[in-house]
Amino acid sequence: MSEYQNIIDEYLKCNSVKETAKRCNTYPIKVRRVLITEGLWRSDTSDAIGELFSQGLSTAEIAAQLYTSEKNVQSYLPYTRGTYGAEEKSQEAIRCDNYRKRNQRAAEQQAPYSVFDDSDIARVKEMSNTIFLDDYKKEKVESDNILDYDSMISEWNYLDDLEPGFERPAVMRLHLELVTEWDDGVSLWWDEDSERVLHKYGKAKEGITRDVLVPGGMSLHAMHYMINRLFGWQNSHLHDFTLREDDFDALVENKVSKWTELCGVLFRFPEPGEFSDKYWDEDYDNGLSVKSWLRRKYADVEWDTFSVGDAYPDNLRKVEEFREWIEDDERGKQIFNGARMTSLTMEDLEKIPEIHAEADHLLERLPIGYLLYAQNGQSEYRDIRRVKGDLLDILNSYHEVYDDDYESGYFDELAVDADELRTVRESYSSMEKMNYYDPRYLREQMGRNPERILMSQLGRIVELEDACYDYINEFNPAIVPVSDTLMYHYDYGDGWAVKITCTDGYYIDEIEDDFDYDNCDFDTMMEHIMELEEEYTFRDVYGNRLPEDMCDTFNEVVMCRTPLCIETDGLSVMDDVGGVGGYVNFLETIHGDDPEEAREMREWARMQGWTGRKSKPENML
Repeated sequence: MSEYQNIIDEYLKCNSVKETAKRCNTYPIKVRRVLITEGLWRSDTSDAIGELFSQGLSTAEIAAQLYTSEKNVQSYLPYTRGTYGAEEKSQEAIRCDNYRKRNQRAAEQQAPYSVFDDSDIARVKEMSNTIFLDDYKKEKVESDNILDYDSMISEWNYLDDLEPGFERPAVMRLHLELVTEWDDGVSLWWDEDSERVLHKYGKAKEGITRDVLVPGGMSLHAMHYMINRLFGWQNSHLHDFTLREDDFDALVENKVSKWTELCGVLFRFPEPGEFSDKYWDEDYDNGLSVKSWLRRKYADVEWDTFSVGDAYPDNLRKVEEFREWIEDDERGKQIFNGARMTSLTMEDLEKIPEIHAEADHLLERLPIGYLLYAQNGQSEYRDIRRVKGDLLDILNSYHEVYDDDYESGYFDELAVDADELRTVRESYSSMEKMNYYDPRYLREQMGRNPERILMSQLGRIVELEDACYDYINEFNPAIVPVSDTLMYHYDYGDGWAVKITCTDGYYIDEIEDDFDYDNCDFDTMMEHIMELEEEYTFRDVYGNRLPEDMCDTFNEVVMCRTPLCIETDGLSVMDDVGGVGGYVNFLETIHGDDPEEAREMREWARMQGWTGRKSKPENML
């Protein structure tokens, strides 16, 4: 039986999207698309998108009209013949090749930077956070000779922000493994034929894995881009980070009230696509290689997030609005039979699939060193009861400090700018995509040069980001590590999953320093810092001091705020190949007996950035 038919059969048995996904070892969004295709599931969002799609609108046009992202639109579209699975690989190659050619033609129609005068270019550069390529090369050369004070101070803030009795690692070793079952992280090998193909053609000994050293302060958001580069993807699809299902269930105890307590602490309260800024920084410019663009997102960058939906105050507000809707709104009372939110179970949320499907998504502002403990050590954080108790204590302390500010309306005032930031970002993103795919149509609709409108919106975004910085970044409660493992999911159609395990943590040895940092000016402080040892020494989780060569490597990771790949197994994969099964079929095809089909597939793979060569670990990032 095909997976497609199996999804239908299982859903008819249990009538639950999430349960069907678990039974079929796939994603809820993939299940939802199959059910939408067969007319077995619907929502207001899917109806609106389906109606516009039936009128012949493209995903970009639908996204612009509904003020949402193309990725969100794609997640609600039905499958069409030939797009589900990866059986017709040669046809898939042709389709993808045509898709790439269409994109190239659209890119050639874009107004080049030369249509602006020098003052316009300077204004764009000043307003945006994008570094132009020439400036980027220059900065990389200069950075070798200049001590980056901002990066150092940011990293010290991370290391100083410790909970009593707990020390955060300065560097973490992560083992990333491509797996086939997204809930439990089952190993990649699931049948002998696939194992044989991946061994023979995929250069995989034990699996498709990557081992990396990352700064403990690195955010999940930055890790997303790092993972894309490590495994050969190009940020072309939806993604999320979650805890393992058992860890999530233990934390929320199947109670909506327990889950909402942790929204803004660990989890991101789901929000409709038209009011979400989750993908706020997807600013890829086709004038730069995808690999270089990805690197800008995770290497030597500020890891503070500017996503409003990641902020704790914003999550508190959404939780309260959700409670009022459940208990006071007629529609909410009808759906939940007049129940109080405190009495609802997580299964009850299935009545609102848009919320239930994303309830376990982690906040991407969280630093990896806050979230994970090392597999080798820190055994005290393996007790989930202690973890829950510590999180509750932290929240109680947080509210003792800030409750007066919440009650006075201070955060409500900040939220006004935050809501505008979210709205302007969505408008900017939709217009930018429309301007990329069909600039003439957009100009006709707007009646003026869309580039000017985009520049104005971009300037407003930068102003609002500055105004909202504290709201988004400074009022979030600390957390304690909750697990040694995370799951990363990418492209719900192909169903990629990466199991992330923290195998080791490394700590900076204490530096004896009685300098009075609180009562000095900046220049005096920096002069003193320069007199200290320029490099740290490190120890492992057991307190053993590490050799000098390892300390040199860790200093590079910490001071340059850049991850380092140290081990790899297996070739990279690629976007739109059909998941692990499609990748195995791809490898068989390019090494098969049909030279024309092999050539066609190799050409398509090159368009996806796949070379078939295994990179040295140190060159991966």
